[in-house]
Amino acid sequence: MEEKRYIKMSLGTAICLIIIIILLVAFIALGIYTYTTKNTKVETNYISNDNNEEYQKAETEIASTTENQTEIANEKTEELDVTDNLSKSLIEKISFNTYATASMYKLGEFNTNNIPNDLVLRLGWDRAKNKVTLNETLKQTLTKDDMKQSITNIFGDKLSYKDEEFKQIDVETFHDYGGYTDNMGIIKYNNGTYTANLFQGGGGDVPFIHQEVEKILKNGDKVEVYVKTAFIDTEYIESTLDFEYTIYKNFNFNTNEFEGQLSKLNSEEYGNHKIGISESSKEVISNVSNSLNTYVYTFEADNLGNYNLTGFKMN
Repeated sequence: MEEKRYIKMSLGTAICLIIIIILLVAFIALGIYTYTTKNTKVETNYISNDNNEEYQKAETEIASTTENQTEIANEKTEELDVTDNLSKSLIEKISFNTYATASMYKLGEFNTNNIPNDLVLRLGWDRAKNKVTLNETLKQTLTKDDMKQSITNIFGDKLSYKDEEFKQIDVETFHDYGGYTDNMGIIKYNNGTYTANLFQGGGGDVPFIHQEVEKILKNGDKVEVYVKTAFIDTEYIESTLDFEYTIYKNFNFNTNEFEGQLSKLNSEEYGNHKIGISESSKEVISNVSNSLNTYVYTFEADNLGNYNLTGFKMN
């Protein structure tokens, strides 16, 4: 029988051998971990850089598209001369008497989808050409068909409205003065006829709204008329036997008060001629125009090429 041999070592030697084995395993494990992490980082960086390149490419394409669209839009938009035929026809279309203009500003903003029925009728009545004035009875009448024609001339034939009575002047500060033009009450509607009761007033100037055309922009079938708006109060001065005109930036329709005084002129300073509601008065606001608010009237062409009012708002 073979004799078994035993390797004898001291305790210290055994401990050292165990430590060496543990360190060897640790180094191997660390090497594997380092290799794996390095490859992962490389791959991650590659993916990150790749995504970043794609993102930058997408951003560049979006910016380029937006710039092209802006250029195309700018190319389509042209500023019209205020004296050409289209401009003059649009300016004429919004040259309402002050009581009707005030009604639009009181509302502040509208389009053909949300315009109140009474405003439609008020504007239609103001621009109607076939009103009949009966001086002996102080009445003024307009047929349903003539009202429809007037409204169509302003808004086109697609606007829906209802024939009914309405108040002609809903902002009493701004009303026509003189002759048989004043009607502070209700315009009645019955049997296809609108009827207003008039009263005979005196002469003189009353507060009015002045709109100065700033620019007119056309883009395809859409035209925007930009106006600078001044609210002008009038006061008769006994000492001079003349009127004084105070220009304001705003009018508070809730309190019926003028706000933001900008300038005050008398007839002599203005040039000794009356400031009328329908007159062009560039001199009046030339020095304060930069302080005035801008409003925009929007028109769109129908199939026949007629431009109809489709909206109004502050710019």
